[in-house]
Amino acid sequence: MHKYIFEQWKDWFPTLPSYETFVTRLNRISSIFPSLVGCLLDDLDKVDTETPIVLTDSMSIITCSHKRKAKVALEMTDKGYFSTKNLHYFGVKLHLVAKRGENTLPLPEYIGITQASTHDLTALRPILLSIQDRNIIADKAYVDENLNQKLINEHNSQIITPIKDKKGMPRVLKQFD
Repeated sequence: MHKYIFEQWKDWFPTLPSYETFVTRLNRISSIFPSLVGCLLDDLDKVDTETPIVLTDSMSIITCSHKRKAKVALEMTDKGYFSTKNLHYFGVKLHLVAKRGENTLPLPEYIGITQASTHDLTALRPILLSIQDRNIIADKAYVDENLNQKLINEHNSQIITPIKDKKGMPRVLKQFD
């Protein structure tokens, strides 16, 4: 954040403090962030976006490499694996369920943080089971036939995910599907 502000908005913030001072100031006011996010989410609830589509995903937040000794937020972080980058790390995962908006960014309905080792589906299963009358768009991590059947039968919802590749499937057929 500091680097981006420094590089892109330097004219607006001519007295931007050093990185260390910036981080210290942010840490001093960190207790207000949950309240601030709560207020923002309350305001978003007032926006009328009844849509039958919900988007969900999770994102890794890396605090340090697995080769180092973790020193930040030890009560929250643990070792995880970032499959997209083939990377082991210490950190947390951010989970989001959002309403699809017409010609706008999705509006968050749920935001949560778990330890890095928590599987995406495990973290969001209780939230997904509370969604009524919607289609849930998700990635391959959310493929679970039992959960999908339960959503269809009991909640009139369903999870739509990409087709999971079969082991040994030729590349041509993968690209075709």
